[in-house]
Amino acid sequence: MSERIELPAAFMDSEEFQALPEDQRLSFLRRLDNAKSLGLSLESGSRLANASDFADFTEDLELDASLLQELDSAAQGGLSRWLLHFSWSFETSPGEMLHALPAFCLGLLDTQEPRHDATLDSYRSWFHQVGVDLVRVTHAIESSNTYEATLALHIVVDVLLGRLLVACHKLRLNSAMPR
Repeated sequence: MSERIELPAAFMDSEEFQALPEDQRLSFLRRLDNAKSLGLSLESGSRLANASDFADFTEDLELDASLLQELDSAAQGGLSRWLLHFSWSFETSPGEMLHALPAFCLGLLDTQEPRHDATLDSYRSWFHQVGVDLVRVTHAIESSNTYEATLALHIVVDVLLGRLLVACHKLRLNSAMPR
């Protein structure tokens, strides 16, 4: 397991973060830790190596990405991503958040997953790269200096996790899948 995410003081000292109950703070940190761990497992190839086949790999990946995106919800003590994106952004603007993003993140916003009929090798390579990107973005969160940067980077994590889900869904319609 990876080291725990360390949120920057500029974010932890914000009124929004301070107002969270302890369980929601822990849920927020747990989600980022899990996103980083997911990225590390994709980057290293260990997730794929430990799967019985590519279909099992994608099914487990879809479940884990779903848990990170949807199922660890506010109703279960989690912090709603929508609420975070919506109300926490009142303290900043889209322009400020965009300007605060590291340059490498700008390309991540518009990078697409492989086509539905792409080769499984294309998907393997793409999953590896998303793992690299998730790790890089979570490291950037830890080293960010501003509230705007931290919030914007969190949104980039959500974009990457959403893309993982889209790729897994597309693979269900890919005739090259082993089942």
